[in-house]
Amino acid sequence: MKDRTAIDFSFVKSAFDEWISGKNRFDRKGEILLGVFAGDECAGICGLNIDPYAEDLRLGRVRHLFICEAYRRQGLGQQLLTSIIEQASENFDRIRLYTDSKAAAALYEKTGFRKSFRFKESHIMDLKV
Repeated sequence: MKDRTAIDFSFVKSAFDEWISGKNRFDRKGEILLGVFAGDECAGICGLNIDPYAEDLRLGRVRHLFICEAYRRQGLGQQLLTSIIEQASENFDRIRLYTDSKAAAALYEKTGFRKSFRFKESHIMDLKV
């Protein structure tokens, strides 16, 4: 198994690299990148994109939910995810994501996502009934 710190770092680095390169600036209609801060320190991030794996502009994708280890288990992930869902409901019919982390899956399921086994999708949430 890979070192968890190395995995976490590469996950955040990927989000940073995509921002710098312009590949993903969270600047299309309905997209957003949120951060939660402790003083001047960024404790976590979470983004919402139009799903790049689908041709449906009403399908959103939760991206790069990450909480720094020192700030985990304080409800920050739940707060970020709740804000993302609220934002998503204005522009998307459904949102989905992919994770292979049991801890992350538990958070998503606690927040109302249901498990899924489709391509590039481990969890999905219907926003419009």
